[in-house]
Order: sequence, then C-alpha cells, then structure tokens
Amino acid sequence: MNLPTFLFNLDFWNFVIAVVALVVAIYSVWYTKRRDKFTLELDNCCYERHRDYAPIIFSFDVVNNSSAGIRILAIEFDLNTVSYDPFEENRKRDLIAVTANYEYDSQFTGNEFLESQARKSYSYFIAKPQNTVTLTITADKPLKWWSKSKSFTIHPSDFNQ
Repeated sequence: MNLPTFLFNLDFWNFVIAVVALVVAIYSVWYTKRRDKFTLELDNCCYERHRDYAPIIFSFDVVNNSSAGIRILAIEFDLNTVSYDPFEENRKRDLIAVTANYEYDSQFTGNEFLESQARKSYSYFIAKPQNTVTLTITADKPLKWWSKSKSFTIHPSDFNQ
C-alpha cells in the first residue's frame, strides 16, 4: 500500500496544525462572547390584590441571568401606573383610605445594580388590568447586539376581580 507523498511533507502538517489552531481560536472567541453576554429576563408577572378592598397591583421580577452584574437604568411600560395613586382616588371620592399604606408598592427608583444570578421584584398600583403589557428595560451594558434596551411583551397571569 502506497501512501501519498504529501503525508510525509512537513509543510502539509504545519498547515493542518495552523488550520486546527485557527478553528480553536475562533471557537474560543465565540464561546467567550456568548458566555459574557448580558441577559435580563422577566419572571412572575402577575396582577394581584392583597385584600378585597385594596387596589390592583401589577408585579414582576427582573432576573439577571448573566455571569456579571448589571446596572438597570430605566424600566418603562405601557400601563399608566406611575401617576396612579389609589389613595388620592379614595380621597377624591371622600372615602376613608382603607388601604392605608404602600407596603406592596415597590416601584423602580432608578439606577439599581443587579448582581449576577440575582432577582429584584417590582410592583405598581394600576387602575385596571390589561391582557398584554409591553415592558422595556434599559441597562448600562448591551442586552441585545448593541442595544442597551430590551423589550418584553408579557401576558400577566389571569386576574380574578
């Protein structure tokens, strides 16, 4: 059995080793970029009411699935919640503010750091539940390609009034 002569040529083996090294280097760069990518997810999106007479609360968790911490700069969504004050509405109707505290309202205050693999819960009083909520999170690091913002369209769990 005659083997091809190029198998005995040192230049051929140098070329094979160089190609293998190039493939390994490209894979290493791809893997590192993929591993160090920043990822934020939403979890536990729901409407809730802690007492029968209490206002409705829209709550959700922001989860950092990244291998490093990330700073959240803004959370915006299409519900008109920030200006909604259920206690002011009770005062306008001359009702006693039976929901006398904001213990369940945990709004985003701005510029919060979220550690790696950590979660932070937020909740907002809302006037009425909606079937679909679009929420946008802005961070200090790119979340998708070069964009530092990521939008989520969520369908909160069913709410029984």
